[in-house]
Amino acid sequence: MDFSLDGTFLASLGDSGPCRIWNLSTSAPAASLSVDKGERLGSCRFSRDGVRPLLFITVKQGDKGLIAYWDTNTWKKVGAQVIEKNPISAFSISSDGKFLATGTSEGDISIIEVGKMRPYQKVKGAHMFFVSSMEFSRDSRGLVSASGDSSLKVTKLEEQRHEAVLLFYLVKNRGF
Repeated sequence: MDFSLDGTFLASLGDSGPCRIWNLSTSAPAASLSVDKGERLGSCRFSRDGVRPLLFITVKQGDKGLIAYWDTNTWKKVGAQVIEKNPISAFSISSDGKFLATGTSEGDISIIEVGKMRPYQKVKGAHMFFVSSMEFSRDSRGLVSASGDSSLKVTKLEEQRHEAVLLFYLVKNRGF
């Protein structure tokens, strides 16, 4: 379950679906979101950036873990991306809305950049067993994960470097 950033909606789901969207001002269903046959729903999180109104839902497709996302203005599915080779067992979104995090049944952790829906950072074998829960720090620079092996892991988000762009700029503007 998750509340939308503005508090208008509540999303609730079970693994067999559908995901029900509740309008909190009327206490009535606003939408019902389904996945394809053979897929199972996992966890959901509303976007947090205040710019793109999306609802992200983890989906198990065979042995793969993917994230599907819906536009919360129209409740139309706008995309889906395979993120993991194994089912997703834990899911979180950063408070600034820039990152999603997934934990898998095999103990791996992935951090996904929302704007590109591509992996930003991966920690293979972060835990010996499945990841059971995870949460970003308030400043979105760290992620704590817990596992069925009774361990906690703190993962610091790596800063992405843009050295090639800077080098190109220096070469071009210095006349080399």
